[in-house]
Amino acid sequence: MAFHALDPVAVREGPVTVKKAGLLSSWRGWTQKWMVLRATNLTIYPNQVRSESSDISPEPGLRIPLNSITRLERTHFSRQGHCLLLDAAGSQFLFAFLSDHDLYSWHDDVYSNSPLMLFRAGESTEIDLENIISGYSSVDSPDLSSRTSSPPTLPRTKTPGITGPSHSPPVALSGPYTHSPAFPPQSPHDLEHSRGDTHPAEPVPAPSEPGLRTEERELIRQAVSLLCNLMEPRFLRKTEPGDEKPFDLVELRLRSLYAAKQNWGTQELSEDSDFEEKRSFSDALRDGYVLCQLLNTLSTSPVVRPDIRGQDYTDSSLNITKFLTACLAVGLPQDDLFLPLAVFVLKAFTWVARILKAF
Repeated sequence: MAFHALDPVAVREGPVTVKKAGLLSSWRGWTQKWMVLRATNLTIYPNQVRSESSDISPEPGLRIPLNSITRLERTHFSRQGHCLLLDAAGSQFLFAFLSDHDLYSWHDDVYSNSPLMLFRAGESTEIDLENIISGYSSVDSPDLSSRTSSPPTLPRTKTPGITGPSHSPPVALSGPYTHSPAFPPQSPHDLEHSRGDTHPAEPVPAPSEPGLRTEERELIRQAVSLLCNLMEPRFLRKTEPGDEKPFDLVELRLRSLYAAKQNWGTQELSEDSDFEEKRSFSDALRDGYVLCQLLNTLSTSPVVRPDIRGQDYTDSSLNITKFLTACLAVGLPQDDLFLPLAVFVLKAFTWVARILKAF
């Protein structure tokens, strides 16, 4: 009888690349496995067939009791990118997954079923989201008042930890956007094709505002450089033959910024180029997904879990509010934050750029 027969219910299972920390420092030591999370243990099998078999061997693989886990956090490892670092019974393990979504899902499930959750539960505090957002309404900003009559209001919602409230309607920059499914597409081609079939893109309106001042241009380019350097897209990373990387949601949103960054120094400065630069910056951040992942990249463990449905720009205030709430939770002063609506208004881009530069 195998170990899993004593605890048959699987909370989560899937492929994983495993390395025991401290063994070598290159690709050697990483092996493809099949991992199964149950209520009392985390078991690593040689493959999926072995995990589903009840009579092959009484020792299917490595079995880690959840009550032996002392640390679980996200870390960065050379060539593998972001991984989960797990300490258990004096040993350290690194787990690499197919996508960031899988990484956060595994982290949350293992964390919630292990004794680590007991320590976090005592530290959680209630955050009044209305008080957080209401502080922004007193900020005098002629740039914002020229585009919208009043700041967004959110209903009072008290929840433990970091979460998102009801959504406020955004200010559209161009044509309507298609509704994305609950899960991301498998490739950029599928996403672009699905968008083109549903709503034809409307032409971008001509710029009706003055160009950037020198200090404004420098500020936004510093913010763009920060995002591009810290959140390298998967399609720029070197891969082994046949080792295709999965589609990355951050990559999709930052493509316009990478393209704009490559034109610096070669494109003549004009009102049109300034408008396109500001529009690319706003479009990359408008749903809040990149902002949330930026916080996670700068932290040793996940700070906020963004909603992947943020591609649907009608729900974009959810991730933005999560980002602002997380900034307060990590100690950033409220006076330094920006209005949630600022990422939708081109003329308010410097407000958003300043908060990114603060990191």
